[in-house]
Amino acid sequence: MEEKLLKDISKSLRLSEDELLRGSITSLLDRELREAYSEIEELRVKYGVRNMEDLERKIERGEEGHPAWEELIEWENIENKIKEVENFSFRKFFY
Repeated sequence: MEEKLLKDISKSLRLSEDELLRGSITSLLDRELREAYSEIEELRVKYGVRNMEDLERKIERGEEGHPAWEELIEWENIENKIKEVENFSFRKFFY
């Protein structure tokens, strides 16, 4: 099923199957990065900080409560996801 779909789409778009796959994967990775950076920006604005360390200091000083601690952990997970996506970026391998 997937092979036929790949062939049909690549034929319709006049791209090689490799070009279609590279473009699709690159687009997916780019979207993941945009979403991750957007989530970080939301946290920066919400807490009025520049980075995770600033938020951690606010928590340590008692300026932010438990929800901020949970979101700090989430921020760290997002940062790790960004690193993974950037390390796995197909641009390194295909361009």
